[in-house]
Formats: sequence, structure tokens, C-alpha cells
Amino acid sequence: MAGAGENADGGAGAASAHGAIICTEPEHLLHPTAVNLATRILKPWLEHQKLTTLELLTNKEAMADLRNSVAVYNAAISTGAQRQAEMAGGEPGERAKELRSYLDRFFQFASDEQVELMPIGPSGLEAHYRARERSVGKVTARRHLIMSVMRYLENSPSWGTKAERLVVVLEKHEDEAIQRVADEMLAGLFALDQAIADIFVEESNPFALLHDFMGLISAQPQPRRGSTKLIQRLTTLMSKYDLRYTRNAIQNAFERIITNTKHFTPPRALDAIPLAMWELTEFSKLNKKMVAAGGWFATKDLLTAMDTQVARRTGQLQLDEYTAEHHGVFAKTVELLKIYPLVFGERNLARIETRIMDYMMQRDLSRLLESGARSPMDQLALYGILEQKIRKANMPLGMTNEMITHLSRLQEAFIRERQVFQKFRYLRTGTGEKGIYVLEMLILGAFTNGRCRKAAIRLMLHFLESKQQLMEALNDATGVETDDDRTEELCAMYDYFIESM
Repeated sequence: MAGAGENADGGAGAASAHGAIICTEPEHLLHPTAVNLATRILKPWLEHQKLTTLELLTNKEAMADLRNSVAVYNAAISTGAQRQAEMAGGEPGERAKELRSYLDRFFQFASDEQVELMPIGPSGLEAHYRARERSVGKVTARRHLIMSVMRYLENSPSWGTKAERLVVVLEKHEDEAIQRVADEMLAGLFALDQAIADIFVEESNPFALLHDFMGLISAQPQPRRGSTKLIQRLTTLMSKYDLRYTRNAIQNAFERIITNTKHFTPPRALDAIPLAMWELTEFSKLNKKMVAAGGWFATKDLLTAMDTQVARRTGQLQLDEYTAEHHGVFAKTVELLKIYPLVFGERNLARIETRIMDYMMQRDLSRLLESGARSPMDQLALYGILEQKIRKANMPLGMTNEMITHLSRLQEAFIRERQVFQKFRYLRTGTGEKGIYVLEMLILGAFTNGRCRKAAIRLMLHFLESKQQLMEALNDATGVETDDDRTEELCAMYDYFIESM
């Protein structure tokens, strides 16, 4: 196959046009580049057979099964030949003939070869491998090592068990050649989606697994709290050794999960939280971590895939679904403002911004807001509460100012038309209690910035000229000694509003 030229000892296969390399010797098919290409071509068949490519290439029965699957085998040769033609030139038909001839020779060689396998135990493997290397050379010794480790994995009941056993090999043997073979084999497992699902079946939260993968790719010295035992062991290994093939395979798996997964299954039943909202929240956390990590995690393709996932959950229909159970402009706007900080990607943010602006700039916004409140005081408070939520959402400054200015004008009109401050004066309570009521409305955020808020502060001062009057009014209102914490809070806010004048 194309690109499989470098041997285990640094040699090369037969070079062809444009610098591409074509497999010419049996060992070339075991090179990581050739193995990766074969994995991509045969992935559905490999997953169905529960085999990695290296297992296929070192198992006579598996190779026979592949050749007997005529349609799969012919399609693989056709795809591989097309790739060779693209890389090295030539006609795909000619390349297919060459590749078929090479594979026939490889399968015949693999069937005829008699190999004394090396024992894979907690110790002694290094000595066996070095002796084999001296007797047959590095390239052949490497192939025998691969076959020996594959025999060690042969009776594993699951992908997860294979991964566990390869981790044991990595933990017990520090020899560079053995480490590389185990690294390549572990990478072969991570290249298959079904293998990943089986290996990490204990992890019920798919986003937690993505965070774990980030740690492995970045060679973090410590695993995520709550991660599985296998992740913890891999974290130690990947921070200690240069397991480049496993790291590359995990990177590819990370990207496949983000690019191809349409819906993520939550780790438990969600109560009142919609699935899409949970997914948005998790994507937001992951995106922040990826942007902070930079490097490979900030590549255009990966960030585009993340944006696409968010777009699936913030389209016009999805926004309708988020707000469907919320009645009234106020409730619908508040729901969108909760979603907004979770969203990233310019187009995704623009859709929500447009929807919020459409709600806020309606001609009859006052009527729509006030229709959702039970009393005039509740109606008054809606403007200020909405303003606070708009500010916290951290939308573009110009848009934020436009909406807040609009809300301020509407609240001014409401106060003027309903004679709100005059009604405060005529409340059937003592002067001090009126002042406390206005102060609590200010703390609640009922008044938007601007003239409404200043007018409310002046009204509070009309009722409560000093902090001493406030404390007396608190005692008079309850008839008993007021709670110290509440007194301290009200006094602090009293000073704050006076200073803000």
C-alpha cells in the first residue's frame, strides 16, 4: 500500500514517482502508515470481525476470511490502488494488479512461515527479543514480536481486555522496540469506534471521556478526578513515555466523536433539563477547555466541528423548542438569555442575538411584558430584572445598550402613566416601611439604570433620610429586634445607592 516504505530499522521500501512509497516486502504491510490506511479501508469489516488490522495481518484464519469475503476484499484493493495512483502516479487498474499480486505473496508468505513465538510474561521478553534480533535481524524480529504479542491477546473476551493486556505490556517492559509494538497495537484499538465503546464502557458520560482524551493527548501528569482505572493507567504511561501512535489514534478518535456523533447520551435520566440544553452546557465546558489548551485543539477543522454541533442545537426550530413551554415575551427572552452564554461560533450567536432583539424591539413590548405579571409592582420589576439578565449575558455592547435604552424608556413611560411613585407615597404603611419597600425594590433590580433609578433613590431618601431612620424603621416594622444580617445588608445597600447618585 502507498506510504508504507519505512521499515522498523529505518530502511525503506521501493520508491516510486513523486516520493511515494509502495509496499514491496512482507514487512512493509506491517508499517504504521500501511496499517492506518488498511484500517480506514476495512474499518466496517474489522469492527464486525472484532479485529484490529495488525491482528488480521498476523492471523492466518482471519486473512483467509478476508479473502473469502470477495466483495470486501476487491473493494479494499480498489480503494488502496486508487490511493497509490493518487500518491505515486500510474493507472488505478495497474496499481490494483500490483497490489493484488503483492497481497497474494504476503498471504502466501504468512501462511507458509513457521515462527517460534516469544513468551509474553512480566519479565524476560527483552532478552528473548534481543536474541531473536541477533539471529534474524531487526525487521524480522519485529514481525515475530508483533505475532507473539498478538498470540498473547488472542483469547481476550473483549476489546477492553485487549487494551488492559497491552497496558500491562507497556507497564512491565521499558525496551523501546517492545514499547513501540505495544504502542502501535493500542493505537489500532483506538482506531475502531466499537473498540473505544467497549474499552471505556465504564464511563457513562461521553463528555467526561472527551475530557479524559484531552488529558491523554496533552500528556497531562494527573488524570481527571473520577476517571476510570484504565484512563488513570494510560495517563501515567503517556506522561512517562512517547506513545506517539496511541496519542495520534486518540486525537483521531476525539475528532471522530465530535464530528460524527449526532446525539450524546447523558449519564443519567435528566429531570427538567432538556437533552439539548445538557448537550449545550457540556459543549460549552469542552470548548472553553479546548480554546485554553490551544495547539491541536484550536485547529480550524476541529473548531468547525464544534461549531456544527452547537448549530444543530441552536437552529430556528431548536430555539422554538427551547421557548415553547415558556409563555410570554419575558419568559421566552429569559430562556434564550440562559442559553446564550453556552453558545459559541459567530453564526450560532447571531441567531440567538437576532431572536432576542426581535423580542425586545417589538412595538407592543410593554403590553406583552405587563400581561405576564400579576400586579403593577410585578410589572414594574420585569423591566429591571430583564435588564440585569441582558447585562449578565455579555452580548455585544452596542446591542446590549440598545435593548437597555429601550427598556429604560418603556419603564419611564410605565412609571409616568401608572403614577407609580405617587402610589408609593399613598401606601397605607408608615413612612419608614415605605422607604424599606422602595429600597428592597432597588435591591431586586426593579429599576433600570437612568432616570427611573435615580428617581427611586430620591424617593427612598424622602422616606429614609438617614441610616439611623432605616434601622428604626426595621425595628418598628417587625416589632422585634431585626436579624443582624438583614440589617447589615440593607444598610450596605442604602449606602451604595446613595453613592451611586
